[in-house]
Amino acid sequence: FPNTDTSEDHRDDMGYSFSKPVVVKSYSKSYPWIVIFGNGYNSPGQGSVLFILDAASGSVIRKIEAGSGPDNGLSSPIAVDINFDDVVDFVYAGDLKGHLWKFDLTSENPAQWAAAFKSGGQAVPLFSATDPFGNPQPITTRPDVMFHPEKRGLIVCFGTGKMLAGSDLVNGQIQTLYGIWDYGDTIFQAPNSWSPDDDKEFVGALVSRSLDPDVRKLSNTYLSEKVKLLKQTATDFDVNSNNGNVTVRILTEKEPIWETRSDPDGGGQLPDPADSQVNDVGWYLDLDVYTGERIVSNVILRDGILIAIGFIPSQADCASGGDSIFMELNAFTGGTIGSIQFDLNEDGIIDEDDLVDVKIDGETVKLPPSGKKLAGLVQSPAIIQLNEQIEKKYLSSSAGGIIEIAEKTAQTGIAYWMEIR
Repeated sequence: FPNTDTSEDHRDDMGYSFSKPVVVKSYSKSYPWIVIFGNGYNSPGQGSVLFILDAASGSVIRKIEAGSGPDNGLSSPIAVDINFDDVVDFVYAGDLKGHLWKFDLTSENPAQWAAAFKSGGQAVPLFSATDPFGNPQPITTRPDVMFHPEKRGLIVCFGTGKMLAGSDLVNGQIQTLYGIWDYGDTIFQAPNSWSPDDDKEFVGALVSRSLDPDVRKLSNTYLSEKVKLLKQTATDFDVNSNNGNVTVRILTEKEPIWETRSDPDGGGQLPDPADSQVNDVGWYLDLDVYTGERIVSNVILRDGILIAIGFIPSQADCASGGDSIFMELNAFTGGTIGSIQFDLNEDGIIDEDDLVDVKIDGETVKLPPSGKKLAGLVQSPAIIQLNEQIEKKYLSSSAGGIIEIAEKTAQTGIAYWMEIR
């Protein structure tokens, strides 16, 4: 592509980019429309890089180097406008080393566009995803973002896993779904100002600090050890339906604790997460390690629900693609939504007949499933709202054909507004 600086060659930073670019407005008067994408994988430089191009000419405006190599690369970004002025404020993207990056584009000067957080003068990600044994979990899909329902900031949801090489078929690493609270101080304050920031509002890394891999804590020198991620768990059951046996997924229903300090963080900044009690800065849900389940399609946030598809690869190279687990989670907690979502028995009605009988701790209980198993590698759904009660999700599958799932209609439309006097 063209280059505004003819002395620099960007080919070392371009890999095989699976990244879907986004075209958005920027704060720059010289470059009002920009194109943003991740550099992809197997670049000569081996790092993860965010490219920002002038949409009119294709020239490189800004190249933000994030994670280093080897064998790294930035995946598809999502651009966020938090003050509803149709101009991009922040960009989130993950890389192969498990880093979830946040980029700040709120300056009118493109030279100031950079990674949002720093430590010791070095750019650091908002969060680093690692398995219970400390190994980075690759992020190859686009995250999705929503406002925190109770506190300031945003919740960024994403999954880990990859399916890019033959060796990935037999990779037995634990992969995970995450919801991370970006509590950074840089938020918009009506009518026309931004709050101050100190570049240290990142979450850190989830690491094991025990011989027990289930005991995982955050590693962050700026946060109290009482700050953590809430762990949810999933259990799969085989149940009977009108179409025979089906595998459903039941999630736990733990509630996160969101607490901030009673005193501000100095310099007019907003309070950090509390250090006086145990509290959460997000949640995580480990996928089924025994089947090699991982996330290789984009998650979707819709009406407070996180739609995610866990892929279970076949061990045979020439198979049709394995199986998938279609899931819907409470995006705020990472656990069960707590209500009936699926027309599991496919009778056209979503009611108590769609509950399932499962045995938990020796007791049989009726619960709404949070997921169901589907044949093949299933892609993220297209969604059609039929009426105020029912919507349908259509998913293409490598097993052939289109899978149709009927569910409750999401409550979309205007949810809130801001009056500026």
